[in-house]
Order: sequence, then C-alpha cells, then structure tokens
Amino acid sequence: MHHGYLAAANYRAGDFEVAVTYGSTNVVETDWDKAPSNPVKISVSEEVRGIGGKIAYYMNPVVLSIDGMNLKHTWHRGETQSANVVSAGVLAEW
Repeated sequence: MHHGYLAAANYRAGDFEVAVTYGSTNVVETDWDKAPSNPVKISVSEEVRGIGGKIAYYMNPVVLSIDGMNLKHTWHRGETQSANVVSAGVLAEW
C-alpha cells in the first residue's frame, strides 16, 4: 500500500515570480516484508520527501530562473539518504 501528496504555490508580481513545493510518497511494508522468516531481506522504501523553491525574473522574451530542491529518502530498515539540487537557467520564448 502506498500514498502520497503534493502542495504547490506560485506567485508572480510584475516581472518577478516565486514558487514553492512540498510533497511526499509513502510506502507501507507488507507482512511478508516484515516477517523474520523472509529469506529475502530487501529494504523497502518508506518515504521520499521533497521540498522545492524557485525564483524567476522575466525580461521578455527571456526568463532567468534559479531553483532548488531538498530530497530525503528513508527506508524501513533505517537507511537514509539526502540530496540537495540547485539549478539555474535562461529560457527564451519566441
């Protein structure tokens, strides 16, 4: 069984824009995953959580933007992994 959610907000005032996101996917272990008699000890992903943000500036026909995301992964057997991603770019519209 699994479930997830995502919340996103975006606001633009004149030539500036900001956006934020928060989301998660969650997985519940099955009885077989938890059973001590299970010979296959696979660690099932428990949650992947992401927090993101973006800032953009519009100079028609060009948009400059920078965004970032913090990701956190957890597994049912206690493992964790975190990652931070930042990117920037220019988009030309014509």
